[in-house]
Amino acid sequence: MVPGVDKSSGTASVQLVALPAGADGQVEAELDVLLDSELFRHASAPLTFEDTTGLVRVRKDGIWVDGVRGNVGGGKFDVNGTIESRDWVPVRYDLAMSAQDAMVQWVTSLPPAIGDGTFQFDGPADALLLSGDVTVTDMTFADRIDWEDWVVEYRDWMLVDPASVSDDPPMFSMNVAIVADDTIHLQNNVAEGTASADLRIIGDTVRPGLVGSVEVDNDGLVFLQDREFRVERGNLLFNDLWTWDPQLDLSLVTDITSYDQRYRVNYLIKGPFSDWRTETRSDPPLPQADVNALLWFGVTTDQLEEMGELSSAVAQGVADLLVTDFLISGQAGEIGEDLSDLLWDRIDVTTGVNARGQYSSEPRLVIEKRLPENLGDVDVKWEVNLVRPNDEYVTASKRIGGAWSLAAWYATLQRDRVLPIGGAYGLDVVARWEFE
Repeated sequence: MVPGVDKSSGTASVQLVALPAGADGQVEAELDVLLDSELFRHASAPLTFEDTTGLVRVRKDGIWVDGVRGNVGGGKFDVNGTIESRDWVPVRYDLAMSAQDAMVQWVTSLPPAIGDGTFQFDGPADALLLSGDVTVTDMTFADRIDWEDWVVEYRDWMLVDPASVSDDPPMFSMNVAIVADDTIHLQNNVAEGTASADLRIIGDTVRPGLVGSVEVDNDGLVFLQDREFRVERGNLLFNDLWTWDPQLDLSLVTDITSYDQRYRVNYLIKGPFSDWRTETRSDPPLPQADVNALLWFGVTTDQLEEMGELSSAVAQGVADLLVTDFLISGQAGEIGEDLSDLLWDRIDVTTGVNARGQYSSEPRLVIEKRLPENLGDVDVKWEVNLVRPNDEYVTASKRIGGAWSLAAWYATLQRDRVLPIGGAYGLDVVARWEFE
């Protein structure tokens, strides 16, 4: 009976009332509908309304929604307002809705968000507008991101104008503000930290547009090239209304110790998401080739030549790409995503500086897994030398709040003094602060 309803279940007690409409004995019908709905879902929103109760009064000249409330996305909602009708046909809407602690996932490639919102649904029936304000209280990127696949998926789904692939007329226009104040959490294999957002969705249901910005806090961490980078500046700017293609402005920094010299390397990412560019520089200054060698191998090209390792390091770097991108990734896909998610978050073959800060051109197998919260929310990493399998390193680390983190580790090979205890053991307490 209602266009756009995907699913509904429950009961509605309907009372038909005949009201006097004039002195000549004419009557006017009124329907009082007492709702007790277990489940309701409409095509206009990715939401399922549950345990909905309330009164809807229908007359020839209008519809009155009185105290309709229930559950949505694990939170609460209520709707009130009127719909003006002409001969039982709605012609103008004036509805208000509020939601608290509701979880919504509008885009499948992004995690769901929990938040509060107030909305107005008003205007003539042929030019409806949904306006409102949403405050995000929690949005967590916890799932592992296979970077290349995620980029391709995002570009396929988000960087294509929906209006170019849909012939359906829009259901209504939109003007919704979305604010997140340090409530976006990054806890995966790509980054750790918090972020804020100030966004606005406009357009309509066929061609939605997005403007605004997302800012990553300066204490965040990004993991690239098997290294940990600190976020000095992290901004995503949605300037082009219809493309959903943000401008990236990221400045990442890491410190690399190469023999007796310590370098601070800046990694800059700029440009649109669909075609970003990178730039690197170091302090003390180095040529670009040396900065790349530092990031990849942990030493400069001159040092590689002095060690006689330049050609083997380059060959090993190419081998890393081949093994990681074409063999390991492919096999993981054949095994199945469920099994890979159970056993590891990341599996890779690397060279260069190992977990103990020593350079080696020998390939190492690295497996990482982040344990869930009920098991301590601990990052576990296992590293084994593929040339010398007796060289292993295992670490379990956990951020314990603010600038502090704790890491326990075990290595099969000891340095310098050797004791008959089966290897080397350690417990590190790390504090990190940034000073301008």
